[in-house]
Amino acid sequence: MAELSTIARPYAQAIFQIAREQGQYDRWSEALARLALIVKEDSFANVIGDPRLEQKALKQLIVSLLPEINAEISRLVDALVESHRLAIVPAVYSQFEQLRHGQEGVLDAVVESAFAMSDSEKTALQQDLQKKFGRKVQAEVLVKPELMGGIKIIIGDIVIDGSVKAKLEQMTAALKH
Repeated sequence: MAELSTIARPYAQAIFQIAREQGQYDRWSEALARLALIVKEDSFANVIGDPRLEQKALKQLIVSLLPEINAEISRLVDALVESHRLAIVPAVYSQFEQLRHGQEGVLDAVVESAFAMSDSEKTALQQDLQKKFGRKVQAEVLVKPELMGGIKIIIGDIVIDGSVKAKLEQMTAALKH
């Protein structure tokens, strides 16, 4: 079976094109985010996989969970249900956001931290990264206890590793040589 990201790409590109033509990135982003949350919900996963549930009922259920739905979003839900591809929605949302950020000049950063970061710490880090890169930075923080301390920042091909784990690995390598 093809990767979810491969299957999701044409959907994300088509939705992005529609959003760009309409000038409604926020609306589409919000709709995809909500749809992704619905699809990721464990109890909903059981509903999607139930062969006894008719497609029409599944469509109605999803549409009822989406506030302020419009014709385009309704057609998207129809297409995903009919092609049995609701599971790709989180990947479609992720790729749509990447396309949007590319269009808007926003850098996506993954910040791995040994400990949870407060909102103020995350904001301060984003501001520091914005100064360094000269562009707006959207950061996603992941807690990775195996780092032992510090943070690791990944922006595209750039990796800034200030974790304790990385420093210990550097010291171990230096001692071996």
